[in-house]
Amino acid sequence: MADFMSLSVDGIFYLDFSDDLVQLKVDAVHATFNVHKKVLSASSKFFQAALKREWASSRSDPKIIDLSDDGYTIVHAYLHLLYTQQFITCIGGMLISAYIFGEKIMDIKYKNAVLQKIMAERIPTRSIAWAANKIYGGSPPSSPARRLMADMVADLAQKGDEWNFVFERLNNEVLVGAMKVMVEVRRAPNTRSWMVSKVKYLEEDCEP
Repeated sequence: MADFMSLSVDGIFYLDFSDDLVQLKVDAVHATFNVHKKVLSASSKFFQAALKREWASSRSDPKIIDLSDDGYTIVHAYLHLLYTQQFITCIGGMLISAYIFGEKIMDIKYKNAVLQKIMAERIPTRSIAWAANKIYGGSPPSSPARRLMADMVADLAQKGDEWNFVFERLNNEVLVGAMKVMVEVRRAPNTRSWMVSKVKYLEEDCEP
């Protein structure tokens, strides 16, 4: 992830070890990460605001930011990328949750990096419903991640039990998004299916 951080120059990462530290509380047992302020605020609008004097003074301890709702694993993955410019090996659900975290902290660079990772990985078919529902539930309507999920459903969907499993679990927003994509990309048929075979739409009258 060269030049993910604004603190990198010519592909080389420079860290100011004299920079002040801030603590991130990440779980119920009060585990914390000590993070350099310049690193934390390099690309996140949320942390840029949280580290301002007026916001910091409103917390009981100005040097602690509570992220306990997000959990150790997700915050650790974010910090690992900030400091090393490389992803921790992670797949599936962790990447989806990482993107939602990126939405929360308003870090476009991080969200883009996570989306590229999601596109490079293969989401198991039966996990697509969970992934799409979570993205739609944790992102605004304009989110490009929503478009990605809709595209995945529209492009990958096939006839069969696996995709029936997915369809039955997708929420309405995802289904509407996928239908819009299908209309955009499908080829207009030369014939109408209801004109080719009308019988399949008619009920059989079994009465004598």
